[in-house]
Amino acid sequence: MVSPQMQFRKGLALHQAGRTDEAADIYEAVLREDSSHAGAWNLLGAILKDRGDSWAALRHMERSLSLCDTKGVYWNNYGAVLKELGRLGEAKRAFERALAIRSEYPDALANLGLMQLEMGDLSGAEQSLLTAIGLDPHHIDALRHLAVVRSERGHHDEALRMIRETIRLEPERAELHQIHANILIAMQRSDEALNCFHRALELAPESVETQLAFGLLCSDLDDTSKARHAFERAAQLRPDRPMWRLRHLTLCPSYSSPPR
Repeated sequence: MVSPQMQFRKGLALHQAGRTDEAADIYEAVLREDSSHAGAWNLLGAILKDRGDSWAALRHMERSLSLCDTKGVYWNNYGAVLKELGRLGEAKRAFERALAIRSEYPDALANLGLMQLEMGDLSGAEQSLLTAIGLDPHHIDALRHLAVVRSERGHHDEALRMIRETIRLEPERAELHQIHANILIAMQRSDEALNCFHRALELAPESVETQLAFGLLCSDLDDTSKARHAFERAAQLRPDRPMWRLRHLTLCPSYSSPPR
């Protein structure tokens, strides 16, 4: 008979290979055999987060930590769920706890850097992200967050170079193309930004954030048709945000001469 721990290792291998549905089935089987398996609770929670069920993920993470609070990866995964739920202060503390347990942890450093960025601590964010990159020079999340920090500090040329180098490492990451677009917008290169948004939407057509940002850019460029379509698509993707559907009603095309 296969032990729960051996089952868990099989689930972990599938999880790392991207076969998350199969991994989830195994984690659930492990928990039926051993409800005190902290790893299965935690990693099943990570899969639930990726599926968009953040509240269920949070419950799984909290159960995991009630069983074992001495693994940095558990705190890092918990912080990621808290961040998804908008609980930024708690997320930051979770990442700090992960780093207190395991100081040389690039994932937790990249996540902490993102929290510091979103909370307006650009210096702290830069330090955390540079430390992550020092440990893992090809850490995509640390690189992309650092590009944003550099852009926020007004170093747009450096940010542009950094995000383009990051895209060369992982050209299929939609969020990288959106950051590329945002940097170009900050540089007042909106026409180039459009191409970046098109690529981002090819890769992730169901990204609400990208649809909204693309709609705003089209609105600024007086392309009301594309802006309307982007806002309507965002509203379809998030039916809990009906006001997004009304955004296009505020759009008016500009005219170089009065319409007939």
